[in-house]
Amino acid sequence: MFLLQQHLQQHFNASAVGELDLHVRFDWQSGCVDAHIGSDTLSWLDAESRAGADPELTLYFSDEQSALDVFNGQRSPIDAFMHGDFRSSGYIIWTFALLRIFAASAPEAPENSTSSASETD
Repeated sequence: MFLLQQHLQQHFNASAVGELDLHVRFDWQSGCVDAHIGSDTLSWLDAESRAGADPELTLYFSDEQSALDVFNGQRSPIDAFMHGDFRSSGYIIWTFALLRIFAASAPEAPENSTSSASETD
């Protein structure tokens, strides 16, 4: 088991999952792990489980330590992105949601500026 995988397992916050149901890949130069997050659960996918199934979101890191630094709050995900150590293949809201699920110090997801306020009677 990779150090990143151990960290994510230990810091998984099931109450932060909400309605997210997602196959995610955590990828870095010398390795990667795939997980399914949904229904307040985290499950790791082995090679057989992920065969032929592309993740809906991949988080790319320059190395495993960069990933650990982002998830444990020692490094801002914005700083890591600006220095080329972190990027995402998918919807940015999902990226911020994953940061919240795995680290208490992660930033809040940006609000969806296209949604309208609900009206009350």
